[in-house]
Amino acid sequence: MATSLDSDKGVALVAGATRGAGRAIAVELARAGFFVYATGRSSRVSGRSEIDRPETIEETGDLMRAVDGEGSALVVDHEDPAAVAELVATIERERGRLHVLVNDIFGGDRYMEWDKPLWEHDWDGGLRMLQMGVHTHLITSHAAIPLMLRGTQGLVVEMTDGTAEANADFRRNVGFYYDLVKANVERIVKGLSAELADLPVTAVGVTPGWLRSERMLENFGVTESNWRDAVEKRPGFAISESPTYVARGVAALAGDPDAGRWSGTISSGDNQYVNPPEPSREVGLKTNWLRAEDLYVIADSVNLRTKTVYVKVLVKPLVNLIWVAGFVFVLGSLIALWPDAREQRRLVTRLAPARA
Repeated sequence: MATSLDSDKGVALVAGATRGAGRAIAVELARAGFFVYATGRSSRVSGRSEIDRPETIEETGDLMRAVDGEGSALVVDHEDPAAVAELVATIERERGRLHVLVNDIFGGDRYMEWDKPLWEHDWDGGLRMLQMGVHTHLITSHAAIPLMLRGTQGLVVEMTDGTAEANADFRRNVGFYYDLVKANVERIVKGLSAELADLPVTAVGVTPGWLRSERMLENFGVTESNWRDAVEKRPGFAISESPTYVARGVAALAGDPDAGRWSGTISSGDNQYVNPPEPSREVGLKTNWLRAEDLYVIADSVNLRTKTVYVKVLVKPLVNLIWVAGFVFVLGSLIALWPDAREQRRLVTRLAPARA
């Protein structure tokens, strides 16, 4: 994409923008008026990365142009410090500054062994996940933040999986290394927030819900246009989200002059996002008035490898009794205060001689 010389545009770098949330974030930032540098490894020219997916970084550039956005779609290996340093030098040379950095690099899913503990997990695959999901973020932030500090307001967005509350405990059914990668990303957010506390750059984490990525749609045999067809076989898929959903949230955050209030937090578009990698929303399933209780079901997690859905079922007793008690109280108060005709006649009889 051609470089714009509009000096009023904000400048954003979306690292890991070939597909999924990263691609959508690049597009939405471009739509919002940022000049976006979108980077990835898979290319029409150089071929696929080890992830072996058909999406290319050039396609992301096409999508940015389709929304009348401006930017550059570049092939960059973020595991290579020299390549990332050259990328930042290019941004400085062409634009002079950088306002937003989005670290959405991973792609280590292919090395995940969901059901194996540390001592059984493939060693090389586990280390590869750390390199792809942690080292790349550190390398990119190390190179880009000095340029961001030259401005008056900057934002570093670390894309992850799960809120701080959800990741507080070890996450079973995702594999040791996947949990370790996401715990590291949260620590990056906390560490950067502490070190940037008195500086004009804010660091935040953002997590999507059950993301309808390209691969996820393929797993369900649907596309973004007909994804609801998958709900018939997997009702839980109804709570999935398009990549654009979280991307628009990131774009709004990038344009928020008070983004600093989110410093150090892991934000989600859904306040009831409880247990990644699948989001959950609390849903009232049945109300039993005779027993005065509500029954709720929560989609807790999904193990794609074993095709198992884990749910939580909660019984909330006595909730309806609160409403019944309130009604009884009001009714009793009205009865107690209601005028008594017989008492009124007695009062008239007693008071009549006195008035006479």
